[in-house]
Amino acid sequence: MFAKASARLACVGVAAIGLTSCAGGTGTVPNSPGAASARGVRAASFRGINAIRPDAGRQRLLYVSDFNSSIVAVYEYPSGKPAGTLTDFLDPQGGCADAADHNVFIADTGNHRVVEYAYGASAPKATYNDPGEDPVACSVDPTTGNLAIANVLSTTGIGGVTICTKPSHCKTYTQGAPGFFVGYAGNGDLYADGLDSKGFVMAYLRAGSSTWQRVSGVSVNFPGDLQWDGKYLAVGDQSGPSGSSVLYRCKASGSSLSCADRKVVLLPPGDVAGFFIKYGARGVVGADLSAGSGGIMTWAYPAGGNPTKTFIPSGPSYSALNAIAVLRKP
Repeated sequence: MFAKASARLACVGVAAIGLTSCAGGTGTVPNSPGAASARGVRAASFRGINAIRPDAGRQRLLYVSDFNSSIVAVYEYPSGKPAGTLTDFLDPQGGCADAADHNVFIADTGNHRVVEYAYGASAPKATYNDPGEDPVACSVDPTTGNLAIANVLSTTGIGGVTICTKPSHCKTYTQGAPGFFVGYAGNGDLYADGLDSKGFVMAYLRAGSSTWQRVSGVSVNFPGDLQWDGKYLAVGDQSGPSGSSVLYRCKASGSSLSCADRKVVLLPPGDVAGFFIKYGARGVVGADLSAGSGGIMTWAYPAGGNPTKTFIPSGPSYSALNAIAVLRKP
C-alpha cells in the first residue's frame, strides 16, 4: 500500500504498484486505502453530521478532503470561515468542479466511487460507482459533462481512468491510461498522467475516441495535477527546480504538447500535487503537502512566485492530494 499522502516518496519507493525504477525527482503518490477497516470505524462516528450552513451557497467555497478522518470540510474562501462538513466518506481524496461551477465531485477512494454535490449543498446529488478501483482525482468535460476519474489502483494492480457519461454508465480504461491525475482540455480532449516502470508518463484520449495515445512534448520529474486554464493545459510537476513545484502551461494539440517558456514556479519549495485554477485564471490554489499541517496556498497566475495567501484548515488533520475546489458564486 502507499504511504500517507503527507509523506514525500522517492520515485524508487513505489514498488508496491510494480514500479521498480523511474526518472529522478520526489513527490507524493496518491493514497490507497490501506487501513480501510480502521478508518471505517472512525468514519462511522461522523455519520449523520452532514451539514452545510444554509447561506453557504452564496459564498465562494473551498472543499478540503481529510483522508485520515474521512470527511470533507468546507470553508468560505478566502476568509477561511467554516461553512460545514460533508461525511459518509472513506479515505476521500481528489475533487473537481463542472464548467459552470454548479457542482463539485469528491473522489471517495475507500468506497470506490465519486460523489457529486450541488454547489453548497449538504446532501449528495449523484453517486458514480467505480467498483474495483481506487479513485483519487477527477475532471469534468466542459463540452459534454462527462466525468473522468483517475484510479491509482484497481483489483488487477495498476489503476487506469474511468469515464462516466452519467452515473449509471461508466467505462474503465486500463491500457495506456495512467491514473494519478486527469484533466480535460476545452475541446473535450482528455489528458492523464502518472508513473510507469520508466518514470513519468502522460496519455491522451481524443474527444469521441476510445484509444489512448502517449503524449510527447512535456518533461516532468514527478506527476502533478492537470488543469485547463481556458487557453493552456497546466501540467503540474511536484518536484521542479530547487525543490519548488512547477506548472507548465502547455499548448495542447492532440498527443503533442508545446510548453516552452510558459513555466509557473510556485515558491517557496513545496509539494503541490493538486491545484485549482480560479477566477478566470487569475490565480491558482494548491494543496502544499510539505507544509506539515496541510497548508493551502494561493499564487498569482501565471506569474507564480511567492504565495499571496496561506490558509491552514482548522479542525481536520488534513492529508489530501487534489481535493480542493474554489467555486465561483452561482
